[in-house]
Order: sequence, then C-alpha cells, then structure tokens
Amino acid sequence: MKHGMIGLSAKTYHRGHDSLVRMAIKECDDVSVYVSATDRVRPNEAPVLWRDMEPLWRKHIEPSYGEKAKVAYGGSPIRKIYEAIGAENEAGSEDTYVIYSDPEDLERNFPPQALERYAGDLYAKGRIILEPIQRTATCQ
Repeated sequence: MKHGMIGLSAKTYHRGHDSLVRMAIKECDDVSVYVSATDRVRPNEAPVLWRDMEPLWRKHIEPSYGEKAKVAYGGSPIRKIYEAIGAENEAGSEDTYVIYSDPEDLERNFPPQALERYAGDLYAKGRIILEPIQRTATCQ
C-alpha cells in the first residue's frame, strides 16, 4: 500500500493546500493530513485563530476529502508525521509512505539523518518517499 502524508499549518486554508491534499488522495491508497491547531498571530496582520478555523475544517474541508483521507488535529504536524512513520517502522511495515510538501520544507523538515533515525528500515529500504511539489504547481 501507498500512504500519503501531509502536515499543514493552513492558516488560512487556501487552494494550494487543497490541491496538495487532493493530489495525494489521487496518487495514494490513503492519506493522513496532520493539521496544526494553533493560532497564527503576526505583527501588522489580522490574527487567524484556531477557534475560527476548526469549524470550517470539521464541517467543510475534512468531509470534502472523502473516505481516503483522515485528518488529525493538534500538535506539530511534522512531529506527527515522524511519530507515524516511526510507529510503522517499529511494526515492520512493508508499505510505502509518501510525504508531500514543497521542496524547501521537505529539505528543512525531513533531512536524511532524521529519516534514518525515525524511520530506520523503512527509509533504508526506500519506503519513505519525499514528494517535492512546487507551491506554484498547486495554485493553478
């Protein structure tokens, strides 16, 4: 089986996020979407609060993905991906795990030494695939 994995802050959720998730749904047997449940507060910008985003996610966004995608809320999305692939590695999974993100985020968040440490045999056997998707590719 081929499992897609995506970590999102998604404050706010936009067409690029949606396209990335739908690409993974199309290419994989199932997809895990890990969503940060924190607020985004930046100087000189209107805050984006999770309490405002959560109902949109639960009522509209999550159901639109269909049965192939499962959404998990809270915690660090990157950490959740590492925990998931670590657990699958410990269980001796023979499946393939595809992590979707833009090239810079993949390089920063999933360097080879970290994947070796957390995903061990899965990574060594080529069962962890980093799928770099340029941001411009999902916004058309």
